[in-house]
Amino acid sequence: MSERTLILLRHAKSDWSGEVSDLERPLAERGLRQAPLAGAWLARNIGHIDLAVVSPRTALAAPGKSPRVN
Repeated sequence: MSERTLILLRHAKSDWSGEVSDLERPLAERGLRQAPLAGAWLARNIGHIDLAVVSPRTALAAPGKSPRVN
């Protein structure tokens, strides 16, 4: 059997100041700083990811961009 690795990663800090639903809540300034750092860490330490199960939250994508999925 091949070796498997499970990575659990919590979403970046969201902005709770507005009256929007959870699915539409944007990232907070801290989250905007941390999200690219988490992606860089994954790229450096994990490399290829076979499967990603992600949240439907719009905050996960940068404003005006879709999350990149290979």
